[in-house]
Amino acid sequence: MALLVVLALLVVSTPVDARDTDAVHAEVRRAPEQVLVRWADHLDVDERAAVLAGVRRGTSAPELVPITARVDALPLPGAGAGELARVARALAADPRVEFAEVDRIIEVEDRTARVARQAAPQLAPLPDDPLFGLQWGLRNTGQRYESATSTVIGEPGIDVRALEAWTLTRGDPGIRVAVIDTAIDADHPDLEGAVVEQRSTVGTPGEATDPGVHGTAVAGVIAARGRDGFGMIGLAPEVSIVSVVAFEELAARASTTTLGTILAAFEVASVLEVDVINASWVTSDPSPLLLTAVADAGVPVVAASGNEGAVLTADTGRFPAGFTLPNLVAVTAIDPSGRVPSFANVGAEVIDVAAPGVFIATPGLGSGHVWAEGTSFAAPFVTAAVALAIEVAPYASVEDVVDAVSWTSRPLPSLQRTTRSGGVLDAAALVRGVQRPVCRPDRLSAPQFTDVDDAAVHRDGIACVAGNGISVGRQDGTFGPDEPVTRAQLATFLARLLVLAGVDPDDPVLPVVPVDPEVPETPDAPETPDAPETPSTPTALGPSDGGFPDVPDDNVHAPSIELLARLGIVEGGSDGLFRPDEVVARGQMASVLVRTHLALTGIERDPSRRWFVDTTLNVHADAADVARDLGIVRGVTRSQYLPGAPTRRGQMASFLARAMDALAREGVILG
Repeated sequence: MALLVVLALLVVSTPVDARDTDAVHAEVRRAPEQVLVRWADHLDVDERAAVLAGVRRGTSAPELVPITARVDALPLPGAGAGELARVARALAADPRVEFAEVDRIIEVEDRTARVARQAAPQLAPLPDDPLFGLQWGLRNTGQRYESATSTVIGEPGIDVRALEAWTLTRGDPGIRVAVIDTAIDADHPDLEGAVVEQRSTVGTPGEATDPGVHGTAVAGVIAARGRDGFGMIGLAPEVSIVSVVAFEELAARASTTTLGTILAAFEVASVLEVDVINASWVTSDPSPLLLTAVADAGVPVVAASGNEGAVLTADTGRFPAGFTLPNLVAVTAIDPSGRVPSFANVGAEVIDVAAPGVFIATPGLGSGHVWAEGTSFAAPFVTAAVALAIEVAPYASVEDVVDAVSWTSRPLPSLQRTTRSGGVLDAAALVRGVQRPVCRPDRLSAPQFTDVDDAAVHRDGIACVAGNGISVGRQDGTFGPDEPVTRAQLATFLARLLVLAGVDPDDPVLPVVPVDPEVPETPDAPETPDAPETPSTPTALGPSDGGFPDVPDDNVHAPSIELLARLGIVEGGSDGLFRPDEVVARGQMASVLVRTHLALTGIERDPSRRWFVDTTLNVHADAADVARDLGIVRGVTRSQYLPGAPTRRGQMASFLARAMDALAREGVILG
C-alpha cells in the first residue's frame, strides 16, 4: 500500500531534545482496512447495497460508513493488501461507481511534532508588532538570518509587497479561509478572534482535538492579528479562519490522517461556505478521489509543493499540488535572498508560483513563536493574498482569481525554469489586477444575443463589449461567439474602443474621420484554414502611409482601418494589402491589443518572461507575453497559447474586455 505523506517542517535555533520514539511509534495508527467508494450521483441506499452484494466477504454484506454525501468507506477488517486491492478493482469496474480506492495513511514528517513541544525561541522585540521587522516575507529590507546550518542575507524588495497591498485592503472578517490541517491554538494572542469556527473530521465527531503547531503556524502566516503591540502580523490580518481539523499531532512522531478523513474535510469546508482553502500537505499518490474533492471545492485551493528537493513533472508529482485544475494554485518556496531552498520541490510543469518559505516567524503553541521552514508555510502566503483579492473583487470568478496569481507574479531568475509563472507572489499586484473596473460581472446586463446564454464561457466578455458599444452584434440578433473574427471587423471593434478611451477625431495629432459606433458589422467571412504565417502577413509595428488598395472608401470598416493605421496599431503586408476578410490569428490578436495599449498609454513594455512554450519561434511571441503580463490574454492551457489558431468572436470579446480593464487600471478608461 502506498504511503501518503504530508510535508511540514518547523525549525528552531536550539537543539531538539532526544526522545524515546519507540513509545511514540505505538501511537501511529495502522493503515485502515477499508475501501473508499465514490458512487454515481443519485444512487440510493438500496442501490449501493446491490453493488456491495458482488463483493461480500462471508455471509453478510459489509456495513458502509458515510464519509461525504457521495463517498462511503467499506470496512474490511482483517483483509490484506491484496484483498483490499481486489475489492477496489471490482467496485471500480461497476458503472454505478465513479471511483474506488484503498484508504491509506497520510503522515506529517517527524520534525514538525518534535518542535511543537520545544520552548519557543526568543525573537528580538520591535515596536508595535515586535516581530514585524523579522517578517521578511512581508517587507524585505535585507535582514540577516542565521541558523545552525546556514546564514542567509535578504535581498531588499524580495517579498510579497504587503505594505502596498494593505493600502487597498487588509482583509475582512466576512472572508472565510479554511485551513485543513492540525487543530489551531485559537487562544494564542496573535490569533485571538481570528479562528471563528473549528470542526474536526478525525476521531469521534464533536470531540475536542489538541492544538497542533503546524496548523497554528499556517493560520498565523495567513491571519495573525496585528497593530496590537504583540508578536507578528499575518498577510491578511482581518480575515476569518475556519479550522478544519484533519490531522492529529502526535508526540515526537508524524501527525497522521487518512485519505477518507481528507475527503471529509473538503466536504466540511464546503458546508461551512469558505472562500478559499489552504492545503499545506502532499501525497505521492494521484488519487482520483482527492482530485475530485479539490475540483468540487468550488473555491480556490492553495497547495504546498512538498519538501523533498525534487523536480516534479506531471507524472511524478505531489498532490494535490500536482493536479492541473482551474481552481488550484501550487506553491513552492524561496528564501530571503530570492533563491529556491534545496528542500523545496519545483517543476515548471506543475508548480505555479513561489512564496516566502524560509525563516518564517509564526505563532507556536501557548503564547510563543517559532521559526517555520518549508513549502507548507509558503502556501499560506498565497492563500492570504487570494483572500485579500476576493475581498476587493467578490465578483471575480474562481478561475480569474487563480489565473491572476500567476500573471501578477514578479519574475525571479531562480524561478524561470522551476515554476510555470517564473514568478514570486506579488500580493499588491494581485489585489489590483483581479479587479475589473470596466467589466465587473455583477454590473453587466445579460447580453441580448439569441446565441449567447448565461452558461457561455465568454458570456461576461460579450456582455461587456456589447454594453460599452464595442460590438453591437449582427443584424440577425446573434453574436456568433464560435465563429472567427476578420481583420476588418476587429479594426472596427478597436476603433470603437479608442473612441471610448477618449480619442478625439478632431485632435490635430490624430486627423481621422469620426467612427460611428452604430455602424452595423458586415456578415462574417467564411472561416479559412489556419496556415503558417508568411512575410506578407501583417505583423510589423508602424503606421501605414495611406489607404490600402484592397480597402475601398465605401467599405463600412474603412474609417476604422484608417484610424488604426494612423496610430500604428495595424499595417498592411509587404505587398501593401490589408486583407480585410482574413481571419485574425491569436498571435495577431495579441499584437494589435498590445499596440492599442501602447497607443493609449504611451507605455512601451518588454516581456517580463516567456509565458508560453509554443510561441518561441513565432513573430508575435513578445506581444503574447506582454499581453499576458497585462492580464489581457490566457493560453488554451497554462503553457500553450496557439498563436496560429483563429481567434473566435467569443474569445475576442474576452480579450477586449480584459484590455479595457487593463486600460482602466492605467487610468485611460474610467471604470
